[in-house]
Amino acid sequence: DITVCGRNTLDIHAKGKDAWSFSISGDIGSLVDYTTVQGGQHTNQFDSWQRYTLKTDRKTASANSRRALISRETTSGARKVQSGRTQLLDTSSSSKGAPISRLRKTLSSCHFIRFKTDSASFAGSNGIFYIDGYGPVPSNCYSSSSAECELEICGTDRLVLRANTTSDAWYFSIEGDIGNLVYYDTAPGGSHYAPFPTGLDNDDFDVLQIYELTNCYTVHITTNSEWWSHATSPGPFTIDGYGTVPSSCHSSVSADCKLEICGIDDLVLRAGVTDAWAFTID
Repeated sequence: DITVCGRNTLDIHAKGKDAWSFSISGDIGSLVDYTTVQGGQHTNQFDSWQRYTLKTDRKTASANSRRALISRETTSGARKVQSGRTQLLDTSSSSKGAPISRLRKTLSSCHFIRFKTDSASFAGSNGIFYIDGYGPVPSNCYSSSSAECELEICGTDRLVLRANTTSDAWYFSIEGDIGNLVYYDTAPGGSHYAPFPTGLDNDDFDVLQIYELTNCYTVHITTNSEWWSHATSPGPFTIDGYGTVPSSCHSSVSADCKLEICGIDDLVLRAGVTDAWAFTID
């Protein structure tokens, strides 16, 4: 897997004569331009250059690419650092190599939604359902009883779910980054069920449901065991809007913890001790 950031097209150039036959999946759109070598065949991918559009409305990137580390403050001022790299956090200017006293990291604007079709025999549907800004809900989410799927919704703070002219109801629940139901439109003569399980179709249940999406994020912090005894610290360390980082996150070389951070857009991690903590954040 390769993460491509800050672009809306993917350009692939060949530099050698030994052909590569491949396919691309993930956030790939349409092939919009290409150059075929003299005597080559585009249908067999004997091109020297190809350009594809990239999808920007939904993302399947890893946790590392969804959260960008944007700055850190050192004893000599602020400097940029790369996400996924080991960071040293303390309040000194010791010899442990560019320690930082404050780390700021932008959290993702993407939300994870899990649809769970009810186990009742009638719960699945052969209809079509849409999410505004995302597109059709994959049929494997609802085509049978007990069907489940997880979707990543980006760039919005609401989930707008619609039934597309189907009388075959989908009876389901939603988990993950889902908030309150803020609006719904029930079919004439139909019934509204809330909170979960709920129904969606064009005659018996709701035809439209709008939910808030929560801004909670799971932050994975791993103490870097390659630093051995120098990796750990007694702390304390704090996160703005969260509080004190549990000591189990930084007190041993094998420390590994996941924290749920809610209600903030930036993760600001601060040191309150001169004994540095070496770690990575996903």
